[in-house]
Amino acid sequence: MKLYGSLTSPFVRKCRITAIETQLADRLDFVTINVLAGETSHPNPLRMVPAFETDAGEIIVDSRVICEFLASAGSHLSTPEGWSDSILLALADGMTDRAVSITLERRRPKSEQSPGWVTHCETSIRQTLPELARRLPQAFTPGAIALVCALAYLDLRHGSIDWRNGNDTLAGWYEQMSQRPSVIATEPPA
Repeated sequence: MKLYGSLTSPFVRKCRITAIETQLADRLDFVTINVLAGETSHPNPLRMVPAFETDAGEIIVDSRVICEFLASAGSHLSTPEGWSDSILLALADGMTDRAVSITLERRRPKSEQSPGWVTHCETSIRQTLPELARRLPQAFTPGAIALVCALAYLDLRHGSIDWRNGNDTLAGWYEQMSQRPSVIATEPPA
């Protein structure tokens, strides 16, 4: 098992403390990663820390989900049943965080905006889309709800990202889920 992050991140620290408390720290390799260095081999497609890799190679993101995994792992070294939606939820919420960050950055005075940060966030979103497509649920789970909202927000605020391009499976799934009455009833104004 590997935990990727920075020793100064409070979110990584939360995972490290949980690993110690669950007596899994001795089976955990810590890999230092700099999210702002432009590393393309980041294990988390969102390019955020922490990221966690099980011995089976499954990547788990979001400190809350990683800590829940560690707390339940015991002797498990692969992803336990039922974790797929939690992972989807973390990825979709992370992508939404990146998209909102772009929106807020672009609302700042032009002289204070960071084009590098916007590029970083857009890259994170583009790298996350294939991973989301790999995890599409058939049921309307919390993760599915978060994903529908994330994709709708990209349509609303960030059409230039063109998330459908090259993501046919994800686009088809979204079109199907967008027909649900709850999704239609909560559509934001243009």
